[in-house]
Amino acid sequence: MKNGLEELSSISNWFFPDQVRVFDVILLDGKKENSTMLQQHFNESLSDVEEQEFARQIAGFLIKQEEGAVYSYFWSTNKAAEVEEKWFVSSAKLKINANEACNNIVIFTYDLELLGNFKEELYSVLKNLDFLKKSYYNASLLTKREIEIIVLLADGKTSIEIGNELFISNHTVNTHRKNINKKLKI
Repeated sequence: MKNGLEELSSISNWFFPDQVRVFDVILLDGKKENSTMLQQHFNESLSDVEEQEFARQIAGFLIKQEEGAVYSYFWSTNKAAEVEEKWFVSSAKLKINANEACNNIVIFTYDLELLGNFKEELYSVLKNLDFLKKSYYNASLLTKREIEIIVLLADGKTSIEIGNELFISNHTVNTHRKNINKKLKI
């Protein structure tokens, strides 16, 4: 008879072949404490040993976060001269049992090839990781209010409509918009 981890892996592999990996958190727990892999970029698939170490570091990170937190990351295959580079996005989440203890970490990988027409646009952004890092940094400078205003702008609202909705003056909205443009270097 299969244990819970084997059963979960078996079911996930049936629905999502080669896309879901499940690791037993208890078995990953007793190793070294560093988390250097969380800051790395991966240009090739990880070996089984590296993948277990990475899962351990992700689990250590997620345990310290709010319940339901997810760790996501992009990675690519090596680019050989005759083969196009392939990109993937993976997301990891802790599986909590009925006793609210962490039993497993589940990592789901999505092949970005499946995006069809959007693949080329996303690949161009991912290939320029410096742009992605810089954009992420710039976006992290935004305040909660500035993000609220961006969402309302994306909904097609004018500065006057945004001011009315947020109970602030039109001048304040325009000041926020100038600050957004400056922070995002628009």
